[in-house]
Amino acid sequence: MSDDGHYYKKSLALLRHDHGWVKPLLVMAAANLVPIAGPLGCNGYAVEWARLIAWGVDAAPKQRNVRIGGCISAGWRAFIGALWVGLAVYVLNLLFTLVLKEGAVTSTFSLLLSFIAPFLIPVAALHATIYHDFKAGWQIKRIWSLIKADHKSAWRLFRLSIVLQLVVGLILSLVWTAIFILIASQLSDSYLMLAYSDVLQDVTASYVMYATADLLRLVAANALPCAIAAFISSLGLSFVQMIQMCATGLWLRQFDVPTWQESNKIFEEKK
Repeated sequence: MSDDGHYYKKSLALLRHDHGWVKPLLVMAAANLVPIAGPLGCNGYAVEWARLIAWGVDAAPKQRNVRIGGCISAGWRAFIGALWVGLAVYVLNLLFTLVLKEGAVTSTFSLLLSFIAPFLIPVAALHATIYHDFKAGWQIKRIWSLIKADHKSAWRLFRLSIVLQLVVGLILSLVWTAIFILIASQLSDSYLMLAYSDVLQDVTASYVMYATADLLRLVAANALPCAIAAFISSLGLSFVQMIQMCATGLWLRQFDVPTWQESNKIFEEKK
């Protein structure tokens, strides 16, 4: 498979290469709802697949004999390897807020960082995975060298990251807006009045108890729609994760990844 920069098209083709390709996404969507172990396992599953892609293997995601423990271990390594991105975003946001206070400039800067981070995280995570060492993800200078060596392809990868975030984010926002409207339409007048209880003097304890019971009834009645929305959200995020990781692997493979550990070089300059 040639690497001409069409990262989304090629990533989607690899993701859909095998029959039953949607099953790993469904499993990831369910697993991501499990605290800690679920997201780590899904992260490890994605980076291990992307590692094969970076090595030049046009493989579809593995559907059988997946070692869950190995995925969790790989996911933890990738998480620690890319942790510096989150720390950098937090520190930069904090510094801008302290220096410039809240304002349009600070908000714009925070928005820019929110787009840059999802591009850098897969690069650092996959870098750590290729070397089987989380410290490789913290080699910021070398990662920057990769980006400079082929900044045009890196820019295409960055644009793909933004588009995926915007499109999937819009779809999921519509899903949750529908859920909100569904729940809001069922609110009784008693609960709506409770929202103003801080300014009302005649709200009795029995009234509060009635409104609370009404709220609990709403939660129970809408548990299934909320669960479905949560699963759809997890499915969308899993799709984004797999596409971004695969695209990152496709970008890295041009640097002759199999020679990295043999020559102890992080990348080979393009000829």
